[in-house]
Amino acid sequence: MQFDHFFREYPNYGAHQAGYCISAGLEWLLDWMQEPVREQDIAYLRTQTGSAGKRLFGDDFLDWLGRNGTFGGLTLHAIPKAG
Repeated sequence: MQFDHFFREYPNYGAHQAGYCISAGLEWLLDWMQEPVREQDIAYLRTQTGSAGKRLFGDDFLDWLGRNGTFGGLTLHAIPKAG
């Protein structure tokens, strides 16, 4: 099973732009983020292509990810799961 947590910007509703994001099911993401990105992960990402056959990730990004592939600089804030 695969999940993605991704957004580029807060939703823009015309006259109002949201200033927050609600995301559920963060436990698996936090567990995954405890480990740095591995060489085999980067090798896998190098093989990924879009529907047109073009690579999804450039070498410059993957090289950067290999050097900086930890999540130690991120701060996540979440409300504990109820119940």
